[in-house]
This record gives sequence, C-alpha cells and structure tokens, in this order.
Amino acid sequence: MESRRDDNDSNARYRARYKLLRKSAKQLVYENAAMCNEISRLEERTVSAKVQRKFLLKKLFQLEKPEQRGNGQKNQRRTNMVQGSSSYELYVVYCIIYKAGKEGD
Repeated sequence: MESRRDDNDSNARYRARYKLLRKSAKQLVYENAAMCNEISRLEERTVSAKVQRKFLLKKLFQLEKPEQRGNGQKNQRRTNMVQGSSSYELYVVYCIIYKAGKEGD
C-alpha cells in the first residue's frame, strides 16, 4: 500500500516537472519567434537604408558638374553645387548620406 503511495507521489512530481518544462519550452518557442521577427524587421530597415543611401549618392553625383568630379577640390565642388541647386536640399542630402554611412558601419 505504501509503495503505491510512493509511486503516486513520484508520478505527481514527475508530472509537475513535465508540465513546467513543457510550459517553459513553449515560452522559449514564442520568444524565439519574436526575436526572428525583430531580426527580419531590422534587416529590412538596413536594406532600405542602403538603397536610400545609394539613391541619394546617385542624385548627389548628378547634381555635381561633370568637370568638377575627381579633381579633389571639395570646397570648390560644394560651392558649384550650391550655385546650381537649393543649398538646403544639398545640406539635407549630405546629412542623410552621412547618417546612413554611420548607421551602416
């Protein structure tokens, strides 16, 4: 009689452990899925930022005068670019490119 009671007690303990492990395993699966979703979202943001940066760089190079490219005179090139377009637009482009470069590194 006492051995049955011991068996029932040990079965109850194992059952309680099993339920606890099952619950924690289920919780870990949900946490893993949430982290995978977050990683996916961050990857999309990174790709979007890279595409936007490339677009803005192309736009910036289109605004430059062809004869000013590659001669190493950064200040002169910026002055010529400002004369051909809105200085605020160029400032925004420079800021976005700078920020995108910092985020991508």
